[in-house]
Amino acid sequence: ALPGDALYPVKTGLEQTRLLGESLALAAGQAADIEVRFKTGAASRADALAARNEALSRAVLFRQARADLAGALRDLFALTGAGGGLDPALALGEGVRLPPDAAPPSLLVALDPVDAQLAALGTVAASPFTGSPARVRALAAAAAAVGRQAASLAAAHGPVIRLAAKHSLDYPNGPVAERVTQDLVTVAATFPLFSFGATWNQAGEQRALARAGEDQAEQARRDAERDWRKSLDQIAALKEERELNARIVAQAQEIARLVFADYRAGSSPYLAVQSANLGALSAGVSAARTDVQLLLQLALAASLND
Repeated sequence: ALPGDALYPVKTGLEQTRLLGESLALAAGQAADIEVRFKTGAASRADALAARNEALSRAVLFRQARADLAGALRDLFALTGAGGGLDPALALGEGVRLPPDAAPPSLLVALDPVDAQLAALGTVAASPFTGSPARVRALAAAAAAVGRQAASLAAAHGPVIRLAAKHSLDYPNGPVAERVTQDLVTVAATFPLFSFGATWNQAGEQRALARAGEDQAEQARRDAERDWRKSLDQIAALKEERELNARIVAQAQEIARLVFADYRAGSSPYLAVQSANLGALSAGVSAARTDVQLLLQLALAASLND
């Protein structure tokens, strides 16, 4: 299990590079098609230039996404101590189609699929709240330790009785060559006459601190349960959003395909193609962010419910 704060930015970076790589490949293909149509007189020069600019813009975004992924990987390596000797500067996810003229990957990265991660964390929502996250247990243990210290101080307030016994067989007994047996029993009792209540007050202070620690532990448990239930609400909403996003992405990609087909048929301007392509890319990025947010909320719920 890797820290979510470092792992999920890597997941986001992988999804962004994948989506932008696909978008760049699509834009480059369309630009090449429009360039051919321009040479044959079927497309205007403005459309050809606009298509080239769109491909260049996607290339800029793709390069920046690779830089963001490299930064996320360096954070993960620093936190886990892994990655020694690896160069994430131009990392890419496995299976990402490398656009033309792009630098080859310096590192290929693979993570478990989102569906597998969701399945691994999905039991969190169905599990009842146990009320024992790590912070609550730590506060409860600290309160118990203070309570034992209070009991120790209270015990020192009363009389202290010491009992000692000794049995010895001495031979020889000094200059006299004879054997001497000695038995000794001593009893001593002490009582603090002049503490002026200091010990008792210290014990009372520790008892008050113990009660305060117990209250803090209970408050931490209630806060954890509240945050856990809030996280479950977010999880339910994000699951519905994920299903909707899948439909939106599929429809946006179909719209982009149909609009480009209409453009080739001469019934749509190239501006409509650009708008449809941007809509498909935005839908994919939004879906990827929803997946990462869902993973984060599941991880948060797991940590709150231990």
